[in-house]
Amino acid sequence: MPGTRRKWVFGLVVALLLALLICAPFIQMASFVPLFAHGKGGVGIISHDIFVVTKSKQNSVLWDHDGSRHTWAGRSADHTETVILSSAGVVPFSLRSLGFHSVVIRFTPSRIFYYDISELSGGHYLRWLEDQT
Repeated sequence: MPGTRRKWVFGLVVALLLALLICAPFIQMASFVPLFAHGKGGVGIISHDIFVVTKSKQNSVLWDHDGSRHTWAGRSADHTETVILSSAGVVPFSLRSLGFHSVVIRFTPSRIFYYDISELSGGHYLRWLEDQT
């Protein structure tokens, strides 16, 4: 019996190591360290062509698409709002609208959170309104 138990434990250890070896690339892809930053000049950078406005009375997003600039303004900055930015523009959050090349942006009264699905990255910016000093 002791030999059978050793074989069983050895087999379990080998199986766990193989599973870890096979899953390691996927684990690294799915993990990210959230970025925390202050927007410079009232603008927070999500990517090279997507920006959020941190000093605005409305929830606002600026982005470039096909060489033209687009802007979106949502609810008042003191309301929480979650939207998705995709190639179709900014739409209210729903799982149906979520795609691989989407950016989820969540506005709260004190912070702006973003999650870039295609880059597997995310972070948040502090929001400074005019009445905050």
